[in-house]
Amino acid sequence: MNLLDLAPELLDEIITWCMPLGFESFALSCKTVYSYCKHKIILHNTLRKRWRRVTNRFPGRADILHILHEIAKEPLIARYITSISLWELRGQIQKDKNGLGADLRNDAIAMQRTKDLILSSELPRYLKEANIEPEEWWTQFLVHHPWDNVKDSGDPSGITGNEPYLFLSLLFLLPNLQSLTPSPNWGQLDWGTEDCHEYQLPLLSVLDAFVRVSGKAQYMGQPLTNLKTIYPCRRQGCHIRMPLRNIQWFLQILSVMTVYATSCLGVDDGITGIPFSWHTESISSNVTRIKLAFCCMDEDNISKLLCNTPQLQIFKYGHECKWYDCEYEWDAGSFVTAIARRCGQTITELAITCHCVDYIKNGVTTFNNFPKLKKLEVDIIALCGPPEESGQVHGEMVELPDGVKKWEVDELPCLATMLPASLESLEVNIDFTDREETALKALLEGFREQWVARLPELKKILFRQPNIDTARKLVEDAGCEIEAWNSAFGSQRIRMPLWIREFEEKAGVNYTNRSVPSSTV
Repeated sequence: MNLLDLAPELLDEIITWCMPLGFESFALSCKTVYSYCKHKIILHNTLRKRWRRVTNRFPGRADILHILHEIAKEPLIARYITSISLWELRGQIQKDKNGLGADLRNDAIAMQRTKDLILSSELPRYLKEANIEPEEWWTQFLVHHPWDNVKDSGDPSGITGNEPYLFLSLLFLLPNLQSLTPSPNWGQLDWGTEDCHEYQLPLLSVLDAFVRVSGKAQYMGQPLTNLKTIYPCRRQGCHIRMPLRNIQWFLQILSVMTVYATSCLGVDDGITGIPFSWHTESISSNVTRIKLAFCCMDEDNISKLLCNTPQLQIFKYGHECKWYDCEYEWDAGSFVTAIARRCGQTITELAITCHCVDYIKNGVTTFNNFPKLKKLEVDIIALCGPPEESGQVHGEMVELPDGVKKWEVDELPCLATMLPASLESLEVNIDFTDREETALKALLEGFREQWVARLPELKKILFRQPNIDTARKLVEDAGCEIEAWNSAFGSQRIRMPLWIREFEEKAGVNYTNRSVPSSTV
């Protein structure tokens, strides 16, 4: 039967199912079809303009419940949403304080419509897998704690009890979502079995169920099958942290290729650290790019994370000491060794930088265990520690094997011998303190000759120094370039690494902007 021979009601239904992704091409397929689509064109353009990118930055959309209610009124909205950013927590706080959120919750018709939407979505499929009754989920959905606990300074001491339920209820409606920025509150949840609050347990079970079910088979209309990119939900700051395990379910969504995260903590020190572990370790991640800025992790926890990322090609990590000097003595050498052990054979781009670190316990001594590496950015401080194999550990308390002389930075090998033959671009960030000057002299001794002999693909070598270029002669004598990074690029030293600036530009947020009150993160 010819498509145009169908009853108008059926053809109208087909047109609706084509919205939004195939609507335009279908409408333009012939004049007759276009005439049938005419009455949908205005709706299509309106929904695409208003709902393609959703943010809680603007009035009327600062509350997830309001977004859900709009979808309940016009279910097509869910198909048009390709990007969600819940970064602007301030708008949400102000909205609740103004009573706007409470008005909707007091509207019985609106809430029933929203309930019908949620319980007719894909969510009940995962609730069943997790042995959770839909009414139990809805009960938690209705719990509402006002923002009385948000303080004028520092992080909020808690979160609204129902926001995670609203957040997941929304996500499971969205088949065409491509990029996601969770609310800052997502970073305040603690998914550890021993620390998990009772009201969080259903969330944990549903997330695990989603990972298990979505990993078996995919079908039309399945939520999050087009999700490609996860953006950060926390700012930078030594007092700001998020358990690394809070991002694990995003990593295991089969379609997700790129994960950006900030202020993640993955340390098992028995004091202020929070260890990482996979809830569903048997399901591998398809992620090819992981960029972790201003994070605090040790070698054991990065190893646990990367054991499930067999396709990783780009890994960039910026270390930052967190609460009460957590990892202020950082083992950069063991950290990079752990990365190489897990993903060294697949990584083509690597960045290792440091901020707010007092000591390097062991330095990075080689990148030769990354045979496909093409692009490398590193802070010179990450190299300024004794080799792992020396048996020495430097820090406030230096550990030396019996009868061994303490290692010094002038013992660093030529930098060219540390690099793989595949490398095409090298960027080194230096502060050029007295210690770093000594290190740089050792690293560049014989560099030009070793470069020619060992690194046939290396075309770009750039050293970057803040504000001045006192290292210029030393760098240029070795045949390399130097850049004086200054206020024209941004004044904060923490933003000197190029990958950090590219990270912020891609995410559209300056995570190091201290003018934003910390209570908003």
